[in-house]
Amino acid sequence: MSTSSSSLSIWSVSYRKLKFFSRIRRFLQSKAIRKGSYGSSSTSDYSNKLRTKDNNDKDEEDHQLVMEKESELDGSVVLQKSVNRLHFGSWEEKEMAAIAIEKLAKEDVKARKFMAELGVIHMLVSMVATEVVGRHRAAIKALIQLANGTSTNKALMLEAGILSKLPKDINVVDEQTRQEFAELLLSLSSISKTDFCPNKPEILQFLIGILESPCSFETKELCL
Repeated sequence: MSTSSSSLSIWSVSYRKLKFFSRIRRFLQSKAIRKGSYGSSSTSDYSNKLRTKDNNDKDEEDHQLVMEKESELDGSVVLQKSVNRLHFGSWEEKEMAAIAIEKLAKEDVKARKFMAELGVIHMLVSMVATEVVGRHRAAIKALIQLANGTSTNKALMLEAGILSKLPKDINVVDEQTRQEFAELLLSLSSISKTDFCPNKPEILQFLIGILESPCSFETKELCL
């Protein structure tokens, strides 16, 4: 009963944060529209005749700011939709969301940290155990990017039980997935003051299994 209650609490918090993020998006959108209107009004014939070099520079700065805000808006929309689909979508939508999250996490450090607050990591870790290759690979690749340079995210992955998701039989895992698992484990092993211990039986068994299998030098190097 307590597990069910805890799960409901996580969903509730994530939902509230999604609503908050939506409000931020609308706020940025309204600012971008206002700035766009200002940029249009400054193109009158009279202004063109009187504009100095300094004014030109100022207009260019305003235009650049608008472009940056529009870029933020695009990222905000993608992030909001991806998080929503990851939590509430079908398996196909979850897979597409994981792919989008991987891309966002790779490009934006702030988004990488913010996504963890929205319960993304726990959902991705749960996807790793799925038998469909495309789904668990999309989740692993997203986790690799989310773990990049963020100790908090790594700790959350361990908390969510990522080590228990390691394949029991290495022979049923394709070469690319083996390499991605090894890359994620290497990233997780870099954090201190956690329960991560590389000599745990499940980790050793997995790594030795890869080393004994026919795989690339790069994959074996990651394991070593």
